[in-house]
Amino acid sequence: MARKNPAAVALGRKGGKVRSEAKTDAARANGRKGGRPRFRTCAHSYCTQPAQSGTDRCAGHAVMPCGCPVGGPCECDPLGERLAIEGEP
Repeated sequence: MARKNPAAVALGRKGGKVRSEAKTDAARANGRKGGRPRFRTCAHSYCTQPAQSGTDRCAGHAVMPCGCPVGGPCECDPLGERLAIEGEP
């Protein structure tokens, strides 16, 4: 790994601590709107992937209201009732 220039590191550290009025006003406005959104994880057991917006599951565990996997074949009729699948009771 390449060594970092100590002068550049010090300058960047100093620049990152600067608080302007615009930054302060923007932070206050964001706080009034509710602040930073929470990071939601998938509700499936032992899964730590981020949940998709509007659902509590990640892309790998998302299911349609009928119970079929999202993006997979849906074995339901147009009314949303599950059809009989070979091997299922």
